[in-house]
Amino acid sequence: MKEWWKSYFQILRGQIVRTPEEVQPIHDWFRAITKWWLDLVRNVIITAGLVSLAAKSDSTVLQLFSAVTLGALVCFTLVETNSYEFKLADGVLSPAWTKAFSRVLTLLITLCLTYWVVRAFLAIMSALPSLSR
Repeated sequence: MKEWWKSYFQILRGQIVRTPEEVQPIHDWFRAITKWWLDLVRNVIITAGLVSLAAKSDSTVLQLFSAVTLGALVCFTLVETNSYEFKLADGVLSPAWTKAFSRVLTLLITLCLTYWVVRAFLAIMSALPSLSR
């Protein structure tokens, strides 16, 4: 019986090959995007849950903790979106004003998107008990 398993695993080990090197960057990129997306969704769900729990409770500590968590989520999304620049006023304003305009626009977009995403999850979470009836 042991010999059968040994030969089976040797055959199986021979069938496992490494991804070709020219395809590996695509796999790494896809893995990084997927990890970023899952991290973002996890963070939004946790934040929305804490905000929902804090809204239903009278605990000041929980409300403070949910506010800090919401701020951390905004910082997380701001760090991710800050890697991009909007050049909408390029050529119209001076370079310093264009950079400042880009930063303010990035901050506004991040705050709006974070607010809408958290509100959407809160709406979904508040609708869940009514769906189970």
